[in-house]
Amino acid sequence: MDIMVVINQMVMLFTIMMMGYLAVKVGIIDQSLQKSVSHLIVNVTLPLLMISSVAGADQSKAGATVSITFIVATISYISTPIIGRLIAFLLRVPKEQVSIYVFFTVFSNIGFMGFPVIDAIFGPQALIMAIIFNLLFNVLGFTYGVALYSGGNAKLELKTFLTPAVIASIASIVMFLVGIGIPEPFQGAIKSLGSATTPLAMLVIGISLSAIPLKEVFSELRLYPYTLIKQLALPAIAYLILKLFIDDPLLIGVTVIVLAMPIATLSVILANEHDREIILSTQAVFLTTLASVFTIPLIAALLAI
Repeated sequence: MDIMVVINQMVMLFTIMMMGYLAVKVGIIDQSLQKSVSHLIVNVTLPLLMISSVAGADQSKAGATVSITFIVATISYISTPIIGRLIAFLLRVPKEQVSIYVFFTVFSNIGFMGFPVIDAIFGPQALIMAIIFNLLFNVLGFTYGVALYSGGNAKLELKTFLTPAVIASIASIVMFLVGIGIPEPFQGAIKSLGSATTPLAMLVIGISLSAIPLKEVFSELRLYPYTLIKQLALPAIAYLILKLFIDDPLLIGVTVIVLAMPIATLSVILANEHDREIILSTQAVFLTTLASVFTIPLIAALLAI
């Protein structure tokens, strides 16, 4: 693994993010664009990225790859709520914010940042693993995640789960297992649209971050040690544990990078929807996204050892 490639990729992503931030600040675009572009990513480009990633993938170990990845992802999503509560206890998080910190720990930014970073570090063959993590993210994010922000009072509906991202996740896994390809006339179009996910996603993050007053961004001191724990200590410990039980370095790498991702932007969406800890959620997304420019290359360097 070439660490300079990872550093360059993170700098590139950060640069695109800052372009979105500055574009709002200088008046080239406004905040209203965020919602439209987010809908485009979630409903069009991200699903197409998932589907295009399995086109031509090596199916020789498809069943084993999906099975072991699903097991590891499930264990990750079972253990991180416990870890989140432990971190909240160590940092003496106020009782009313504990569930928010649990959300921060469980739900990382797999779709918007994880996919392009994993693709850059490991190549497209690793995306099927990221897709499985993302499938569980979507299912749990709109159930357990909603419960964490709503206090368990939110009404859950079936249509919440039948999103293009979830459907594309399932379709991608089936295509990978069965070995279904994409006809040549359509493969180029799907791949081109899917590749737009990376720049569009980073622009959206930049646009969303522009809404935070700078004086409020760095005021929550508890987020500093939390960010170090979440994005350096937790993935490093996970790496050491996974090496004891798993022989596949690709699966170890994808799992560790997923854990090292910044907090999911879904936290800000749910905070606004339930009118709870909006400032804290936005601060956390900003700081962990900013920190990832430095922490992801460090974690990638660990994986290269």
